[in-house]
Amino acid sequence: MDLQHYLKRIHYKGKTEVSIETLNFLHRAHVLNVPFENFHVINRIPIVLDQEKFYSKVVERKRGGFCYELNGLFAKALEEIGFDNYFIGCSVFVPPLNDFGSNFGHLAIITSIDEQLFLVDVGFGDAFLEPLELKFDEPVFQFGFYYRLTQLPNEEILLEKSLDNESYQKMYKFTLKKRDLQDFAETCEFHQVSPLAPFTKKPLCSRATSAGRITLTSTSLTITNGQQKKEVPILSSSQFDELLEEHFGMKFTADPDLVA
Repeated sequence: MDLQHYLKRIHYKGKTEVSIETLNFLHRAHVLNVPFENFHVINRIPIVLDQEKFYSKVVERKRGGFCYELNGLFAKALEEIGFDNYFIGCSVFVPPLNDFGSNFGHLAIITSIDEQLFLVDVGFGDAFLEPLELKFDEPVFQFGFYYRLTQLPNEEILLEKSLDNESYQKMYKFTLKKRDLQDFAETCEFHQVSPLAPFTKKPLCSRATSAGRITLTSTSLTITNGQQKKEVPILSSSQFDELLEEHFGMKFTADPDLVA
């Protein structure tokens, strides 16, 4: 990959040395500038687990993607800089089922700096803006939310999120076992083709902001700032296209794969 091209894509102009500061700034720049989106899934365009393809899509064509693509690309960028990191598999909590999904339902990253371990994740859709050091039962406050890591039996670790540091919402659980990108092939396909998968229902494009999040679907545009939320109904495909360009800098007509 062309590291400088990637850094330009995420509007990052800081240092590129291995440090906690660099990791924090890179992570925040990525989630603020690269959206989580499922347009390939909706248009039945296969997503292949290949970091070169992730780079081509996100950097060269200025698109977004889902966890396998976004974290797959970010891990490669960290590797180019010199960070020591590897993939982990995560089980996402599913509220309607009150249970966790597949061990490979989500891909995240563990990064090591001077024997300190960090949970890195630029692909969950609504997670932390900066990496979380693996310290347990010590809530971390970031940009309006508290995040907590708790050790569970069987070497599992639970990630939770809270607005008030009292009532916590389960996000996902994981172990520190190293995984290869191809270990996620089955669940990557599931998320693209199964009617039970969350990403096969309707178009979704979402990115973090320093104050909250902007999310666009075929039915609404939702902008959150702290605990305030504004929702605008989408009444036409042209309105969707205009908002997609305004808030995400993306055009369907600019990408041949997305032209109906």
